[in-house]
Amino acid sequence: MEYQAPMMSLSVFVGVISILVGIWAAIIFLLRLYRLPKFPKSRVDAFLQKAWRGPVAHRGGVPENTLGAFRVSKSQGASGVEVDLTFSKDGHPVLLHDATVDRTASNGSGRVADLTLKQLRELDVGIKYGSEFAGERIPTLNGALDVCEELDLVLFLELKGGSTDNVLRTIKEMFLERPHLADRVCLVSFWPWMLYKVRRMDPKIMCGFTIRREELQYTTSGEPKNQELWKHILAGLVDRAVFWSTHTWLWEVLGISLLLPYKGDILEKRIDPDLWYGRGVRLVTWTVNSDDEKTHFENVLRMPYMTDYVRRQGQRYQADTV
Repeated sequence: MEYQAPMMSLSVFVGVISILVGIWAAIIFLLRLYRLPKFPKSRVDAFLQKAWRGPVAHRGGVPENTLGAFRVSKSQGASGVEVDLTFSKDGHPVLLHDATVDRTASNGSGRVADLTLKQLRELDVGIKYGSEFAGERIPTLNGALDVCEELDLVLFLELKGGSTDNVLRTIKEMFLERPHLADRVCLVSFWPWMLYKVRRMDPKIMCGFTIRREELQYTTSGEPKNQELWKHILAGLVDRAVFWSTHTWLWEVLGISLLLPYKGDILEKRIDPDLWYGRGVRLVTWTVNSDDEKTHFENVLRMPYMTDYVRRQGQRYQADTV
């Protein structure tokens, strides 16, 4: 006698479907309940018109995240700069990309979070880039804002480090003291919860969500970021979950009108510009370095970009690292 698997009754099937529909409806309800208001596309367009006057200097140019770099980038035709916001041990907002000063400083080492503002300001972060940059210091946020205003540069301020409280306090104070910067400064981050908290504090603040499909798993030059297998696999799963969420619901919850995808995701068609333009979301890409890539993004895709090389030099493509 042959075994026959029991058939699911119609009532059980309907019950399962009803539960799934109920769960999905609850998710949609919660997403809509906590969704932030959409940032006006017209303000993003006005901001990007300023950025279109020339390339945006990635990390401000050379030496990275310094005021001297801003001036060099401006002289080469940059319309704006992208810099990284972090905090000293005593809570002062400063510009630095890495968690430590080891790579950029010639006369010191250690974690930024373990060094006071005075200690950070004593470091020379220019000499490694050439003798002409000797004496460049790690700038404060206020110092950077002063120079950006002086040079008429738009600013992409990446929220890199520091506690959430420090970040929110700093951003709030910045716009209270300089309300005229509301249309000249865009806050960007890889971390959606940070952008959500900023926009929940003040939905009138312009924010952009930075995304790369393999951000946690690989550097942009293809090197694995994690040597332990389980961390490598987990990072990949998180990367893909964030990438999928961004395309489906996360962008709506954040209420963003600006997305900053990595150039490779656009060139390899993992990001469809037309899809995002249809949603009323503008795109700015990074880090476009070769002359051929610049021509493609300028003339074919008509998309603003960040670059390590503001001036066209006919250089061969050089992989950037994050």
